[in-house]
Amino acid sequence: VEAKLGADILHGVVELATAGLRLGVCPGAAGLQEEAGPELLVYRKGLALELLVYRKGLARDLLVYRKGLALELLVYRKGLARDLLVYRKGLARDLLVYRKGLALKLLVYKKDLARDLLVYRKGLARDLLVFRKDLARDLLVYRKGLAWDLLVYRKGLAQDLLVYR
Repeated sequence: VEAKLGADILHGVVELATAGLRLGVCPGAAGLQEEAGPELLVYRKGLALELLVYRKGLARDLLVYRKGLALELLVYRKGLARDLLVYRKGLARDLLVYRKGLALKLLVYKKDLARDLLVYRKGLARDLLVFRKDLARDLLVYRKGLAWDLLVYRKGLAQDLLVYR
């Protein structure tokens, strides 16, 4: 798997949150903002909570699938020779992140029983902070850079999803 991956965490993870919202997060972002026809499909069903986001543009494809209590997350992004695969599964709370790139820093902190995940990446004036807390199922994604702000907040047993830009 590692041999096949040349990952860009910033672009991949931020596009995870910004898919379909017409946000640019990479070189040529102005062109991406102007791009027409991004598709966003959000399907919510009880505890099973499924989220599917598909966005296509300028040879960059993003597929995000997340399902319920199993807490499976698959992110695949391809563009400009950068591939990112992040797979996280469920009760074992396993996280594999492989990233390769120029002048980019990645810090991943994982704490087992507390099930806290903190990913902080800084590069080219872009900051990404992702914090997840298990039982409350809170997800906070904050990204600031080049005048684009994104806040995604998801809370708890009610399986509510709010996307705010």
